[in-house]
Amino acid sequence: MKYQGADLATFPKQIEFALGEFSAQAIAHLKGNVNHVVICGLGGSGIAGRITKAFFQNRSTISIDLVADYTLPANVTKDSLIICSSYSGNTEETLTCFNKALDIGSSVICITGGGKLAQLAQENSFPLFKAVHGLQPRMALGYSLTYLLLIMQELSGELVLDELKGSLDKLKQPKWHQDKASEIIKSLDLTNEKFLQIVSDGPSYAMAVRLQQQLNENSKIWAQVHEMPEMCHNVIEAITNDNLKGPWLLLNSGTNDRNDKRFDYLANLLTEKGYPNMGSVSDASALSTLLDGIYIFDWLSILIADAHGKDSSLIPNIMGLKAYLS
Repeated sequence: MKYQGADLATFPKQIEFALGEFSAQAIAHLKGNVNHVVICGLGGSGIAGRITKAFFQNRSTISIDLVADYTLPANVTKDSLIICSSYSGNTEETLTCFNKALDIGSSVICITGGGKLAQLAQENSFPLFKAVHGLQPRMALGYSLTYLLLIMQELSGELVLDELKGSLDKLKQPKWHQDKASEIIKSLDLTNEKFLQIVSDGPSYAMAVRLQQQLNENSKIWAQVHEMPEMCHNVIEAITNDNLKGPWLLLNSGTNDRNDKRFDYLANLLTEKGYPNMGSVSDASALSTLLDGIYIFDWLSILIADAHGKDSSLIPNIMGLKAYLS
């Protein structure tokens, strides 16, 4: 398969494509009429929903639920908006949610590169926003994330278009992001590690989950995410002198002074107990900073895969499961 780094480098082009293809007119009938949104998607499509929910959490009064399963929440009604996102268009969980939304009579928007989901959207005259096929779903985040951000802009009135456009110039210079990723790898000696512990606060949590997923799929290494402040009520008691001394990456949005103190304490505790650790403070509520962070961490996963001699395009366990389920 094609080298994943080449696919990842298309991230800004994906954003540009979605900006060009998005039609506010296609969802104009929903504006002012939606208070509840459910975003259905898994993997690369699902993480776009998680990032979107986190970004709009403190910007919009519209309630957003995420579904990465076969069942819609019990609070879904005909007044809810169901957004079904599947890059392949054939994700069975998302297709099941589509059919349940159809039974309930909810409004539906579809985001896909084709497949059965595109066919169902067209058959039912639902708004359809298309991605370009040819990538593995986790490398197609720019399509679904851009569409979701623009949909929420129209529904909430919270403008993101200028921020999106303003982020493109920097994203088109991947060397800056690669260099930042290399700094993290060097600082934590990740070329020799098989497990990374990640700590984030609420605003950075979606970005941390994205990093975990990319490390799992691309780098083939373990990663675990802990959310601040909850992890200070349990996880820190496992940080002892006799445990394995794996590296920790601390992602702080810097938006809460009480959590700042928790991150400081955690960093000192890790250092005292002999755990390599590195902190990063960046305001994930700023869209340009959020996109830069995602892009840095995506490159991190590719560079680690390269250092470990792993083919990041191969996903034998996932393909084996799909064959088993079929």
